[in-house]
Amino acid sequence: MDLTISIIVIVGVFLSSLACWSTIQQEKISRQMQAIAEEQHRFFLLERRHQFYDVMMRFVFEVFTHGIPPTESIGWNFLHQKRQAKWIFNDESQIIADEIMGKYTQISILIGSNDDSRADQIKELKQWFGGEYYRTLPEYFEKFLQ
Repeated sequence: MDLTISIIVIVGVFLSSLACWSTIQQEKISRQMQAIAEEQHRFFLLERRHQFYDVMMRFVFEVFTHGIPPTESIGWNFLHQKRQAKWIFNDESQIIADEIMGKYTQISILIGSNDDSRADQIKELKQWFGGEYYRTLPEYFEKFLQ
């Protein structure tokens, strides 16, 4: 009888230990899965940020060098991407993207007009785009692209 009770106690302790070990292993797996999911999210966000940054910089460069993008798709890509700026960066980046589009609209209107004084205004706006391309945008977006 004492042997049976001892065996039952030993089996009970073993099963309790096994249950604890199993719970600990499940917790470890859960934490690892959470870490993987967070890393995947960071990678996805970084990838989206780089994609937006590349489209924006190409748009700004084309406006800076040509006054207007040479193809409609460059402008369309930027317009499409800029709507997502605040979701993948922050509200300020949306304001920057809107400002770029506003300045581009000004250049487009000036290029389409027949006013002789437009050349100075176009030059001034193109210089603004040059400043954005070489200084402002890289400095601002650097913190998001690392």
